[in-house]
Amino acid sequence: MPAYMAFLAFLALLLYLLVRLLNCHSTPDKPSLFHGESTLVAKILEQCPILYQCYDPPSLWGRSGHLQTAMYSLLGRVNSPFPRGERRSVLMHDGATLSFDVFQPLASHKNEGDYTLIVVPGLGNSSESVYIRTLINYMQNLGYRVAVLNHQGALKTEKITAPRLFTYGGTEDLALMVQTVLTLFPSTTLIGVGFSMGGNILCKYLGEDSKHCRRFLCAVSACQGYDAVRALGLLMRWDNFRRAYIWLMTENMKRIVRRHQDVLCTIDCNHGDKPSSSRVDLQQTLASTSLIGFDEYFTRRAAGYDSLIDYYRDHSSARVINNIKIPMMLVNAKDDPIVPSELLSCAYEYVEISVLR
Repeated sequence: MPAYMAFLAFLALLLYLLVRLLNCHSTPDKPSLFHGESTLVAKILEQCPILYQCYDPPSLWGRSGHLQTAMYSLLGRVNSPFPRGERRSVLMHDGATLSFDVFQPLASHKNEGDYTLIVVPGLGNSSESVYIRTLINYMQNLGYRVAVLNHQGALKTEKITAPRLFTYGGTEDLALMVQTVLTLFPSTTLIGVGFSMGGNILCKYLGEDSKHCRRFLCAVSACQGYDAVRALGLLMRWDNFRRAYIWLMTENMKRIVRRHQDVLCTIDCNHGDKPSSSRVDLQQTLASTSLIGFDEYFTRRAAGYDSLIDYYRDHSSARVINNIKIPMMLVNAKDDPIVPSELLSCAYEYVEISVLR
């Protein structure tokens, strides 16, 4: 083959890969909405046209979710705001320390009411995460107080005080934060916001006990997976580069373990009679390349579960989400690389049951 033909073939291949990477061949769609008919829904749709408008992405990199993620992680660190808040710490019954930050409103709310956002970040995130800082600043300027849960072990500057980290669906920290916020601001009305794993924790908390919903006006969950048991067979696939994202998330979890390894290594000190399959294995944990491996060797054992299936089932919001009686918005992306569309049946079922109430 002549040299110029080989060059053209290489150029064509490069162009093809670039088009696929930038997702240039795709056409943005309008969001698909599933909801009941009510005065509240009609008012929300009237005041939030973004919910049904077609997304207009940036021309160069905006059609690719992968590049959007990469660009935001780079530009967000430069341009994101740094809101100032007050850190609150509460010692828990097991010796762990609850940590959350409260950010006061920077303007009066248009309804002249007292509203507090209860924000639950995603896996390994905290009030210091870029996207959380952006949300805080935006809501402060709209007249909302914002309280953000810092997951156990997520803060780089604070050591854990008990041998445990956050879990996929553990609600004990969120419950205590809500209780403390209501003690500090007894007349406030709560609005819940959860991202990814945080959306699962928020929905699980609200669905576990009807009393948990009493002070909440409404709640929003963004990008959660609902059912970790169903996700087991999907997380290791390469669809939409899912396996690569899972590896990156696992590496982040391993960094958290290393940061607190001196405390975490004492988990089984008082349980010498445990079988090896129930004892935390830090060596295998730090060798894990997926969240499934990480949860098998660390999370489910630290939480006292005999099997990963039992741990995932108990910690999934799918078990209790249909018990939530307050207005709830569930937001998911059809092309989310981490949460495939197969996991969204739980959200559709929730809407159907809510409509029939």
